[in-house]
Amino acid sequence: MKKVLFLASRNEDACQLRYLSSSVWSLVCPVNSAGVISLCKNSDWDAILIDIDISGVFVIDLLEELREISGHPAYYILSRSPFFQLEDFYRRYGASGFFPLPEEMELLFLRIENIFSSTDDITIPNLIESTHLVGSSQAMSDIRRKIEKYARSLEPVLICGETGCGKELVAHALHSCSYNCEGPFAVQNVSCIPHDLAESLLFGSIRGSFTGSLDSAGIFEKAHNGTLFLDEIGTLDLTIQSKLLRILEEKHVCRLGCTKLRPAKFRLVCATNVDLLESVNSGVFRKDLFYRLDVLRITIPPLRDRREDIPILAVHFLKTLEKNLSISCFDSLKNYHWPGNVRQLFQCLKRAAVNSNSKVIYPEDIQF
Repeated sequence: MKKVLFLASRNEDACQLRYLSSSVWSLVCPVNSAGVISLCKNSDWDAILIDIDISGVFVIDLLEELREISGHPAYYILSRSPFFQLEDFYRRYGASGFFPLPEEMELLFLRIENIFSSTDDITIPNLIESTHLVGSSQAMSDIRRKIEKYARSLEPVLICGETGCGKELVAHALHSCSYNCEGPFAVQNVSCIPHDLAESLLFGSIRGSFTGSLDSAGIFEKAHNGTLFLDEIGTLDLTIQSKLLRILEEKHVCRLGCTKLRPAKFRLVCATNVDLLESVNSGVFRKDLFYRLDVLRITIPPLRDRREDIPILAVHFLKTLEKNLSISCFDSLKNYHWPGNVRQLFQCLKRAAVNSNSKVIYPEDIQF
């Protein structure tokens, strides 16, 4: 566990950060200013977070003392003051960085975690804020690193995980960080395609190719120069599987009723909640297509196997609803087994937000 000292100006900040980091940090938050300077100097901290508005401590003296320590721990300046010149300040006193304090502490926590994990502090926070890819678990850190690495390639990616664990969010993050991010992000849940409309939806059609048909681009054509995300790929019809394999190799498509070749060059990302290799062995999925798709793989563990992510996900999600969780709620959420994973967690929080009669959600508001 990383040892972190947090000199907070607000008790609620200390409480929230303590809960968010409980599984990965040993966080110390002094309740008063007595002995703070000696505490900073005498312990082997991995990081010290210093809110410049902390009462009872002359921060300038503290920073001067820290600067004199040979091999001093990394320390970061924090402030809510919009007029405070943080950048000049932290450089002058040798701090490792500065962060404006957010109202919710999960973004601060994630930024420091990213530093501990040596991930890029520019790409990842943007990605986190836009896609809910938050979490302090080792599994989520590994997933974020893979996303950053795989985004530099155009090889197919196979995302594996249970229903509701966030496979589409990972696919969208891959697209957002990739070289073709300016292109389309086309999404198709394969299991939702009616059998009699499968070819027209995927390949497109021209007017008159079948009863009621119109000139229409299929999903393969729409994904040209972008990313195609096929969810529940294991349910794709065997006949369509062979045609998909051909499109991947030739990078063009023909609409139904037409011989004209149209470009279909895209980065393919597929997701599955079943073991595709078992599907290959049982004869319902083509072996050659499986090996064509399974080039780069990301496996998302179920939420019950990364319970330390639950408080962070909850706080992050509730920001949009302008609700907060009571401290007693965190244990209730972490102790539940979440068979529906992150999707179920978010639906549960929506329900709790409606049930709550105040801005704070209590355990009695939660219905699993």
